Amino acid sequence: MSCEVLLASVGVASSNKVIGLICACSSTDLKSIIGRWSSTPPNLLTLAEHVQPKCRRKYDEYLHDDLLDEGIASWMRWVSPIVGDSRLDFEYLAS
Repeated sequence: MSCEVLLASVGVASSNKVIGLICACSSTDLKSIIGRWSSTPPNLLTLAEHVQPKCRRKYDEYLHDDLLDEGIASWMRWVSPIVGDSRLDFEYLAS
């Protein structure tokens, strides 16, 4: 889910196939995107907008999406990708 959220935040559709992601973009575009993330981290609030489902805790269903996004973003931590081997390290720290 987390890499899918990261890619969706820049408009790249992807699907999780257990051993990897299939991305709807060229490998050149993907390398460029990953390269940008190594120098400029994405906005965690923007990433949180792409997390589904948003309602994870008991009273989340009563909150507006903006507040849910803030809550989700507060649990995220960015670790810059290692560009040499194109590995992405992005963690969603679930409560």
